[in-house]
Amino acid sequence: MDEYLIGQIIPLEDEDGNEVEFEVLDAVEYEGTHYLALEKAGLGVEDDIELLIMKHDAEEPEVLLVVDAFDDEDEYDVMYQIFAERLDEMYDEEEGDEE
Repeated sequence: MDEYLIGQIIPLEDEDGNEVEFEVLDAVEYEGTHYLALEKAGLGVEDDIELLIMKHDAEEPEVLLVVDAFDDEDEYDVMYQIFAERLDEMYDEEEGDEE
C-alpha cells in the first residue's frame, strides 16, 4: 500500500503560495480510498500538532488531494478518528520502547 510514504517529507503550498514541508505520519486504505496523515516537518513533541489528512491516488503517487477534496464532513471526521487512534497507539508503543 502507501507505507513507503511514511516518514517522507512532502512540500506543499500554503494559502499564501509559500512552500511548507510536511512529514507523512501514517497511511491508511479505507473503503477503497487511500489516505495520508501529515504534520508540519520539524515539529517537536512539545509543539501543538495540526494533523492534515489528504486523499492519495496510489496509482499516481505524485498526486495528493488536499483536505478540501473530501466529499463531506463525515468522511473527514471518520478519517480523523481513525488516524488519531492509530497515531496514539504508535506513540504509546514508542514511549514503551524507550522505558
